[in-house]
Amino acid sequence: MLFPWFDKEMFFSLSVTALAAIACSAVTVRPTATKEALINPGMGWIHYHFDNSNWNYGADTAVGDTLDWFPGVSTIYFRIPWRDLEPVEGEFRWDVIDSVAQPWIAAGKQVAFRFTCNESGYEWAVPEWLPAAGAKGRFMLMKKKPEQAGFRLWEPEWLDPVFLEKYGNFLAAAARRWDGNPSVAFIDVGSFGMWGEGHTGFTSKIPPDKTREFAIEHAKLLKRHFTRTPILISDDVAGGSNPASDDPCMKAMRDMGIGFRDDSIMVAPRPRQWFHAGWARTFAAAGLPVAVETRHFFADHDRDNWYEGGLLESTVAYQASYQAIHWWPDEYLQHHRKDIEATNLRLGYRFELREVTWPEVVKMGDCVEIAATWVNVGVAQPREELMVAWTLLDDKNVVHWTSVDETFDMRGLVPTLEDGEHSVSRTSKVRFGWDWPYNGLYYSTGNPELRHDGTSRHHGPRVVSLKLGVYTLCVSIGRRDGTPRIALPLADQVGKTRRYRLGAVHVK
Repeated sequence: MLFPWFDKEMFFSLSVTALAAIACSAVTVRPTATKEALINPGMGWIHYHFDNSNWNYGADTAVGDTLDWFPGVSTIYFRIPWRDLEPVEGEFRWDVIDSVAQPWIAAGKQVAFRFTCNESGYEWAVPEWLPAAGAKGRFMLMKKKPEQAGFRLWEPEWLDPVFLEKYGNFLAAAARRWDGNPSVAFIDVGSFGMWGEGHTGFTSKIPPDKTREFAIEHAKLLKRHFTRTPILISDDVAGGSNPASDDPCMKAMRDMGIGFRDDSIMVAPRPRQWFHAGWARTFAAAGLPVAVETRHFFADHDRDNWYEGGLLESTVAYQASYQAIHWWPDEYLQHHRKDIEATNLRLGYRFELREVTWPEVVKMGDCVEIAATWVNVGVAQPREELMVAWTLLDDKNVVHWTSVDETFDMRGLVPTLEDGEHSVSRTSKVRFGWDWPYNGLYYSTGNPELRHDGTSRHHGPRVVSLKLGVYTLCVSIGRRDGTPRIALPLADQVGKTRRYRLGAVHVK
């Protein structure tokens, strides 16, 4: 029995008013961005496991070492001659790659490829069975200087139908295992020219108009088989001079959706340390990936071509998603650690959460507004669709509820370049819990289902999908289904889930 002085209507009116007042209070957090190197898809440092030869530059790397000690390394790169992977027609040695790649994939990192047909260190970069199959070509002398004796190597006729057919068969086999594979970062157009860079100045000296024609045909061949994996083309297919304007070959590549790589910068000292940053930016503006490869570091000589801050400067100039470790990685890190660490704060995309505000108390199932301000302090944009998810965890870090804001794709965050930062404030309208009234509609013939001990499966007039109480609010960026994909420069990550704690929410 209630006390005589108790006014029930006034009590419930005051309770509702008090709850409304509590619900109006908000929590605002302004996180401090960390300086850690982030491993994210579609960006990072590339380790050249196979390069000019099959002992550069992974020969000194211990088996299973995924270079976690090198900040920001996300990708292992295999530049490997076609001959090594198909020594007998139709018989493939994928194990040469898989055996090295598997630890990287297990570590959540990616792989990348270039399958070449002309290499300065190989007499045969194509399989030796190719001429017997009817492909045309001839032995050339590889000369960097006229006075050199030269090195003999076999160069195919680049548009020979048999050569293209056989290489196409090889690509078809490669695509069956790697096209669209989420473990693959990209594949280069590598079938034309010396080192797969699309130039023949050291061998057959094909003129520029023919070079463009050949490069486009080889790019089309690769794209015919790799329809889902990003493809990159070397800047050298369009020459090595300083361009005054856009290049028709580069435009053709962009129109095909092919990304860009510079092979290589730092070949000459400043101010000629690179030429094609302007081209790179047209690819970045089109949402295509850009990779920057420095010359081989040669730590023992030609050091004047390198300067402090050059890696960071080139990253910004090219709007690069990738930078290459074009040397033995331990020595490269030893000489460039400061520049590498600075570069990691700008390379690719990097989403900083500057401020987030949410209600301290929320009602089960009601629409909740979470306001957040984001900045992409990186120089590039991601290629995949990315959404923000707001998740409630209990004190054991178990997910109790996830609500995804599908109204804004994080790819829309503009990179930070010469014109400064472009912050974006978004208000996510989400719901926590599902308050479903049990009114017997589905049990019109009797009581709710009973357990074996005779108790009801449902207690009370409502079915509550989220227990009432205090939860930890987390933020993540990833797929539409709430799966986190992107590492953020935020403290207090929940394990390795890529969910980040922000503060408390009381569900009433």
